[in-house]
Amino acid sequence: PPLTREELSQLRSVLETGGEQDIAAVVGSLAQTFGPETAGLAVASAAGRDRPEIAVAGDLLARGDDEMALLVLRGMRIEEFEKGAVRAEIPSAGVRAAMEDILGDMFFYAPQMRAHLEQAAVSAYIAEAARKGIKTWDDKLFRDVLRRLVKPVEFNGYPVIPPQADWTEDDFAAAVWQVKPEQLRDALVDNGLGQLVPLTKDDLKKARFEYAGPGYYMLRFGDGMAVTETGEPFVLRLERPRSVAVPVTAADFPAELQDVLDAGDLLSD
Repeated sequence: PPLTREELSQLRSVLETGGEQDIAAVVGSLAQTFGPETAGLAVASAAGRDRPEIAVAGDLLARGDDEMALLVLRGMRIEEFEKGAVRAEIPSAGVRAAMEDILGDMFFYAPQMRAHLEQAAVSAYIAEAARKGIKTWDDKLFRDVLRRLVKPVEFNGYPVIPPQADWTEDDFAAAVWQVKPEQLRDALVDNGLGQLVPLTKDDLKKARFEYAGPGYYMLRFGDGMAVTETGEPFVLRLERPRSVAVPVTAADFPAELQDVLDAGDLLSD
């Protein structure tokens, strides 16, 4: 890992007590040293389970979306100053309705990630509403903020969160179509008769790509998903200009995302 345990502890301290600009400066330094993806994952790791908004901000930084990451952090600081009073005035029904309308079942196999995104969206909304001087619930503004957080593109007729915030639909399609057949050799998919068969490149034309972290995707087919021989979710890592398919294992997959992609939880849904 790029950071030692002591460095992660120091980063956690800054995230919990530092101001927005302090956090931006530290993360900017990390991004300069290790690149935005590694910096973002380090932030997500340091945030821990109890600070989902910071974890999402780290995810946004890893995707190159500094603006929205800072908006989330700014809203979080406003909430802390107001001691939760602002969030208490936001209708949960309005938030859930917007999440359902815009995201649908995009996080079918990652409900924890969806819940984290919801909390981050509320924080970002609080910051944006404060900036605009809006004192009452504005459904249209919340939906706009949520769309800006996920910045979905379309692939195979479904919305998908791209690895980087600036990717277009063409960028995503190009990354998928350059996957080589041998990169999918560990993947199996149900053939519709209850039998697991090898996943082929042609199958990608029917797959729904479910976001599992910056550049990582589970492959969903209806209510099922591609798995490895051991039954673990098969995860495809998309990169520009090349694509690499990797199975979800403790050795190969970023530790920061293991909780979200716990194989047992996924297969029990």
